[in-house]
Amino acid sequence: MTSIPQRINQLNEYVRLLQGLRGRDFEDPYVKGALERYFQLAAECVLDIGEMLISQEDWPKARSYRDVIRVLGDKGVLEPDFATSFEGIAGLRNILVHDYVNVSVERLEALLDELDDFQRFTTSVAKYVDDATKK
Repeated sequence: MTSIPQRINQLNEYVRLLQGLRGRDFEDPYVKGALERYFQLAAECVLDIGEMLISQEDWPKARSYRDVIRVLGDKGVLEPDFATSFEGIAGLRNILVHDYVNVSVERLEALLDELDDFQRFTTSVAKYVDDATKK
């Protein structure tokens, strides 16, 4: 079974790969495909980490992917304002998985400027887990 730290490492790797796509030709189908896939995998890691934490802490199960992020905000893992702005990652995941033919390259390209949100997420989760183990 994968642990939260392992998932964080995977997420960091996907973010590193996304950073490497900056400035590339997004009209190239291979580049666009890589961009879509790495964003999907990064979003999946975020949601997996959230679900693992919810399960470990025995918090009420989230009813949707957006709820996963909301619960983390409600429980103090993420700052509430950040949780509200970051919950869109669940919608991105759903679009990439279910409606990928309609993904806007411009939207994904713009999201490359927000990769720091993934770092903020992992830092908040790691701090919460570290603090919880010290108790």
